[in-house]
Amino acid sequence: MIVGIIAIIFSLFLVKRLSGMIIRPVLDMKDNAQAMAAGDYSHRLQVHGDDEIAELGNALNSLGKDLGDYIAKMERTEKIRRDFVANVSHELRTPITIIRGYNEAICDGMVTDTDLIQRYRGLINEETVRLERMVRELLDISRLESSDPLTVSNMDELPLAGIIRNVAEKLSVRCVKNNVTINVHADDNIKILGDGDQMVQLIMILCDNALKYSPENGTVSVGANKLDDGSVLVTVSDQGKGIPEEDIPFIWERFYKVEKSHCRSVPGTGLGLAIAKEIIRVHGASAEVISKCGSGTTFEIKFPKDKVV
Repeated sequence: MIVGIIAIIFSLFLVKRLSGMIIRPVLDMKDNAQAMAAGDYSHRLQVHGDDEIAELGNALNSLGKDLGDYIAKMERTEKIRRDFVANVSHELRTPITIIRGYNEAICDGMVTDTDLIQRYRGLINEETVRLERMVRELLDISRLESSDPLTVSNMDELPLAGIIRNVAEKLSVRCVKNNVTINVHADDNIKILGDGDQMVQLIMILCDNALKYSPENGTVSVGANKLDDGSVLVTVSDQGKGIPEEDIPFIWERFYKVEKSHCRSVPGTGLGLAIAKEIIRVHGASAEVISKCGSGTTFEIKFPKDKVV
């Protein structure tokens, strides 16, 4: 009887302990599932051992992490969408308001001076061109964002030095007007694989930005050189005011302008660098911005050696 009683007590103790070892993780999993159902994906289970219960715990932890990452990504995407809609609405409203105001002044007969009417018509035309350019650039961004990286089958051999000199020649009229010099230092033997139109657009955007922010009698330098590892580095430098360090990570965003209080003083839609970022992405290249306030800005675009002929 004594041995039987001891055996029963030991059995109850053993059953209780084993039940606790099995039931406690299940209860923790239930709490974790309820937390995820309530939107809390930060809770993690303490997993011990390598049995089926442990595998289930690891699966729940992995599910919580994936759901948390997905929700965070969706929130960022939604914020970007809201900001994009707000920015587009603001940027489109400005030229439309100007066009409507000047047009109404002319149509209502409020302005009778011939020279002033001609000036108003010129302003209407400028804003119409700006509006058209903005819509075109928005379409370019939409098309590029939905594009996959380029493959060898849809890339051509591009003479990079020729493209750079061609862009510099196209901008020569603006250079004379602003009294800015463009210096080109490009190796004529460099050829890369890519889309010709997109590459011209990329160089044009970077050089156009450099001209916008270059002071009078300044110099814009454009270079293309092959590095020791076989990659190709394209650089575009200006002698402008530079970009504050805290603004550099955001300059590739749509409609982002560093000098927000003077954004109308610098022509442009704020979409150029966003387009450039997508062109760089589909070509498998990388970008770095080196800038210091008062010392100008340098954009460095590096094409990997598998894109170099």
